[in-house]
Amino acid sequence: MKTLILALFAALALAAPAAGQQTDSARAALWLRGVCPGREVQISTTWGERVRGRCAPIESTQLRLTGDAREQVVPFAGIDSLWVRQRGSGSGAGIGALLGALAGGGAALLLSQGLCESEDGCVNDTLVVGMGAAATLGTVGALLGGAVGHMTRVWRRIYPQ
Repeated sequence: MKTLILALFAALALAAPAAGQQTDSARAALWLRGVCPGREVQISTTWGERVRGRCAPIESTQLRLTGDAREQVVPFAGIDSLWVRQRGSGSGAGIGALLGALAGGGAALLLSQGLCESEDGCVNDTLVVGMGAAATLGTVGALLGGAVGHMTRVWRRIYPQ
């Protein structure tokens, strides 16, 4: 009787990870269906290889990548990290806005304070001019940075998040 109970426990212990792994694979397949097909990706595998290509339609337990003249298959369990290639518009816009606001606002503050002829220092006028210049040049910087970023391609890690 003890042997039968131990055998049942062993069978359950061995079956539990397989069921959990199947659930993880199913979740990964559903998630990748919305992110991957047709996009250029780069995968770092758990065995230390880097695989790059375009995602083919997602299968239940593996990811197929089509490359130059070959097709590679990576099981979901072998994916260490997944990167998607995309345009850098968002990063460029953010950097451009920050640089434009800092440079434009700073220059306007210095110029406004330097041209002030009042004895009280023109603090209110200087702040208004500086904030207006920062907003205007920040917007211009965001537009220019977004345009430059749109011309560049960057890798963004999407797994693990």
